[in-house]
Amino acid sequence: MSGHETEVAQALTPTVRERIASDFRPADQPLVERELQRYAASADPREIERVQLAILELAHGNGGKASRYTDDAIRDYRDVLYRAYYQNDGARDRG
Repeated sequence: MSGHETEVAQALTPTVRERIASDFRPADQPLVERELQRYAASADPREIERVQLAILELAHGNGGKASRYTDDAIRDYRDVLYRAYYQNDGARDRG
């Protein structure tokens, strides 16, 4: 395994793993972990945990939404951060 592959495999911090365990059904957790690792493979290492937590915040325990927001984060992580932390709650869940 290359150094980058090792970093990706370890890209889920304990905080992120705890959030997955608390928010998602056991059957959905492997999918969500893969999606967050997919994001980490393309991300700035300084932003990985922050963006992963934003993805989880927006997904509300829904694996399909986690996949969608991962795609969004790969395109431009700032959009996901904005929706999770700065957009008002009423507009947050559109889409």
